[in-house]
Amino acid sequence: MAATEAAVRMGRPVMANGANMLIRKEDYLLLTAELDPADRRVGEDVFLLHALWARWGKGSVVFDDRPEARVHTSAPGNIRQFFLQMLRWGGIAKRYKDRAAAGLSLLVFLSNFSLIFSLFALPLGWLLWTTKVVTDGFLLWKVVSKYDRRDAFHWFLPQSLLYPFYTVLIGALSLVFSPLWKRRAV
Repeated sequence: MAATEAAVRMGRPVMANGANMLIRKEDYLLLTAELDPADRRVGEDVFLLHALWARWGKGSVVFDDRPEARVHTSAPGNIRQFFLQMLRWGGIAKRYKDRAAAGLSLLVFLSNFSLIFSLFALPLGWLLWTTKVVTDGFLLWKVVSKYDRRDAFHWFLPQSLLYPFYTVLIGALSLVFSPLWKRRAV
């Protein structure tokens, strides 16, 4: 949610969560009729966001961060479901037509790949990693505090060590593997 909010506030939304989207019915019908049938088939809400942005541009997307506007969704039930969800998202990302969204996906993949590479190739690789962890920790603390989820912060350090590896793994696997989602190939 923090990355979604930041992108909207910077004036260039690139990702969305359908559980938290609100769109006028007539706009929804218009935009979904224009979507590529394959994008509609996977039901991916981000394609709707991209279509909305392409049609109406700046000011057409807002972020409501009031507590009463938040929709809570369940996390995947186990590690297998988590990886399948990540693979689905990675598989969908390779179909982005929105240059900002595609560029951001590539940037995340390459920056994490570079971080892993730096650990083994650069004498100061651990310093880069430590700098990233401290910076991410500061930003994430602000986010968990805002959303009253400080309890989730105890996962930060182990997750920050694993994140670059699973991001690169998922990014690479999503190029060759397409999981089923709601009994449909992504």
